[in-house]
Amino acid sequence: MRFTLKALMAAVVVSALLCCVFFTLPAWLGLTLLAIFWLMAPAALIAGIVYGRGYGRAFSIGCVSTGGCIPFLWLYLAMTAIALLDSGEITLDEESAVPMKIGFGALFVLAGISGLVSMAVRWLSLRANQEPAVPQAPPYSVLYRRVTTVTDGQAPNA
Repeated sequence: MRFTLKALMAAVVVSALLCCVFFTLPAWLGLTLLAIFWLMAPAALIAGIVYGRGYGRAFSIGCVSTGGCIPFLWLYLAMTAIALLDSGEITLDEESAVPMKIGFGALFVLAGISGLVSMAVRWLSLRANQEPAVPQAPPYSVLYRRVTTVTDGQAPNA
């Protein structure tokens, strides 16, 4: 595989941001950033469906079909968690935030795998719809030891 410098830099930046959110930020800030990203992801994916072409559109369709309604579930869960935190029944420390961060990560991976499956289905369907190459007859004819050209629909001169 060959990578451009731009793609390599983007991969390093994304992995550094993910490590920052999952490992170094305080629990409340990391979960807030993950929730904001998850709530904004459907808008970006829908824009990818509308304005994207080819495999980008297929990836967006696959991701939205998996996780399009999940932000509403997360909004409900966030309101429930805020109510529990406000009542003092649970505390948000580093240990209790780890399962929540893992849950966010699992949802992101699930949506990404769904998008990749959608891209694979597009690739397979494009490959299946290709017409096989029909061998063409040569554009000349040999009659009576002489070579003449043949055009479509005409018989060679005898």
